[in-house]
Amino acid sequence: MMKQIVILLVLFFSFRMACGEELFRLHSVSSDEGLASSNVTCMVQDKMGFLWLGTTDGLARYDGVRFVNY
Repeated sequence: MMKQIVILLVLFFSFRMACGEELFRLHSVSSDEGLASSNVTCMVQDKMGFLWLGTTDGLARYDGVRFVNY
């Protein structure tokens, strides 16, 4: 069983490296970039691509460049 899991993991990472694509791209943002609070409690992306972040200090919309705080 353990041998099968190791083989699957090796195949998965080999395939991912062969494709050359990232599955996720993470970017850290803070109040220095305009976010009302660094304490984010919830997050959702709408159909237009905006990220809506619920923070302890209010609601923020992020377009990938700047924040608009509400």
